Amino acid sequence: MSLSVGLQIAGVDDYIQQNLVCVMPLKETPPQEHKGAAKISLGGPEEGNELPKLTKVTVRLEDCLACSGCITSAETVLIEQQGLPEFRKNIKELSQRKKVICTIADECIASMSVVHNQPFNVVWTRVEKALKKEGVDELRDLSQAQDISLFGIYDEFKEYQKMNKVLLTSTCPGWVCYSEKMQGKWMFEYMSKVASSMTIAGMIMKKQNSEIYHVSIQMCFDKKLEATKTYNNIHVIDCVLTTSEIDSIIDWNEPINEITSTRMKGFISSPAQYIALMEQKKEPFKVTRNKDFLENDGIAIANGFRNIQNVVRFVKSKTKLQFIEVEACPGGCICGGGQIKCSPKEKDERVKKMMEILEPKVVDEKNKSIYESIKDSIKLTFIDRKESAQENALHLNW
Repeated sequence: MSLSVGLQIAGVDDYIQQNLVCVMPLKETPPQEHKGAAKISLGGPEEGNELPKLTKVTVRLEDCLACSGCITSAETVLIEQQGLPEFRKNIKELSQRKKVICTIADECIASMSVVHNQPFNVVWTRVEKALKKEGVDELRDLSQAQDISLFGIYDEFKEYQKMNKVLLTSTCPGWVCYSEKMQGKWMFEYMSKVASSMTIAGMIMKKQNSEIYHVSIQMCFDKKLEATKTYNNIHVIDCVLTTSEIDSIIDWNEPINEITSTRMKGFISSPAQYIALMEQKKEPFKVTRNKDFLENDGIAIANGFRNIQNVVRFVKSKTKLQFIEVEACPGGCICGGGQIKCSPKEKDERVKKMMEILEPKVVDEKNKSIYESIKDSIKLTFIDRKESAQENALHLNW
């Protein structure tokens, strides 16, 4: 049976366009009421009488995240409220009364290391130096938080095994946003409730000292979405900057007198690979349906929106897969949209070189006790935005 042209084209492209009509009801401050007879002027306002000024209409990042009209957030709103200018403004205002701590994903260091042909520890030193010039007090990696996240996901996986249900990761905010806006409640029961390492690091910091200002450097613009969410009414991540944004403030030719890191390699944290290790799966992951879908005896890695749509179909059809690590970016987090740009022809070589300085995360069992003490507080909640989107869209179009 031949497929229709529409069916053949659907799902080929990972790019999902933002809605052409924003369904957020835009409101402006009503002008002050003027009493008395109305004045009509054909030649413009009379001398000395100015027309009332209207308040500028804006859509906040929180509005965009709470809305369901688009699949992903408007990039301009993201950049405006989570970009370098806002970061610098906040640091200037807060550095005198708050400690500023920055966390960074190792994939970000790897991206800059390959592009600038400098060792991992040298890049770390340059990032740290540049951030301290901006007013940051301390730079930390996410190793401890990664361990805690992996411990939590594995515990959850064992529970889902007993129920004979597939478990999907929820560490990718692009995937979470898609699920909330396009799938709704039915999907949530299959999604992990364990937070990402970035969020867990923020939870630990804010629990120890609520006066910390937490900045995180990440591979993906969608991580800026994740930063807008609150936990117990607290923003555990105050600002997210991408690799490319940080790269722009570093002087790559500046001499370095002292290297502040001893690490020559970074870690890449993959829940699917960790579960395969814990379940003693001896075979390596193999490419199956397409180059961005890998499987290993019931455990899978699905990257890109094309495969996200496949994951939705698998779950609906009661898949035999037990666990799926889901990432919205083709190629996974290492190829996130916030990494330093390269041409499509250069991408494979760039990723290959990055993987040479990143190794699979080996958990530190010492962090297990920390996980046990906070495991009940690192849970995510999801919001069904699909239904509200349809209501808003109908109201606007009507």
